[in-house]
Amino acid sequence: VHSEALNLSRKDINNIKFHLAMLTTMTLTKKSSNIKVENIQNIDISQIGDELLSNQISKILHVYQELGASDQVAKGPHFVKRLTQDFQDTSLE
Repeated sequence: VHSEALNLSRKDINNIKFHLAMLTTMTLTKKSSNIKVENIQNIDISQIGDELLSNQISKILHVYQELGASDQVAKGPHFVKRLTQDFQDTSLE
């Protein structure tokens, strides 16, 4: 996914990177809350590959665009809540 193709600003890219780290951490720890340092230390970084990151970015961009694709959206509580809820819904399947 190239930022030029999506017409993303530097601010958008930084916001998406933050949420990418958050969603990837939730995925690899299998937790959406109460993630402790020990959980992060135990992540097997070999699981972080192009396919995982590409899937996470697609999920993030979908929600980001659906909610209005702005800096306010990216930093707002609804975006995090929606990503967390989507994660919980898919992790229960």
